[in-house]
Amino acid sequence: MRRNNQVKLDRNAAAIMSHLRRNSRLALMEISRIEGIPETTLFDRLKSLEKTIIKYCALPDFRKLGFPIRLYLVLSAKSRAFSEDEKSLLLGKKGINNVYVDASGSIIADLIMQDMAEADSLLAELRLDENICLDAHFILEELEIEKFCP
Repeated sequence: MRRNNQVKLDRNAAAIMSHLRRNSRLALMEISRIEGIPETTLFDRLKSLEKTIIKYCALPDFRKLGFPIRLYLVLSAKSRAFSEDEKSLLLGKKGINNVYVDASGSIIADLIMQDMAEADSLLAELRLDENICLDAHFILEELEIEKFCP
């Protein structure tokens, strides 16, 4: 079942993950009916998959919640790597949704904000740091989110 700390995705596991990615509230009984797989088999496979699931969560439409501004920031260090303090400072900023570090050491941050003034204020603050090369990408439309499933 496990190889190199990975869980094998057989047909049953892939079916479970696919359905849960689309709707994490879907009952195993419903997945069983759709896929023609016994509930007990699905339950056993879900138990082994639980360690691969980071969290069950809702994906809200932030625009409908009053947060129409979405932007991605790519922050690169000009002269040295980002310190842990600099990373912590960024993580503490209002509007941070996701933060990643790429292979080059650049930080990629996904932010959700209420208005342009809030976004401009954050960008102005980040541009004051002489070690940061900043590239901002304002997202106009989400074509697809959280779609991938093996």
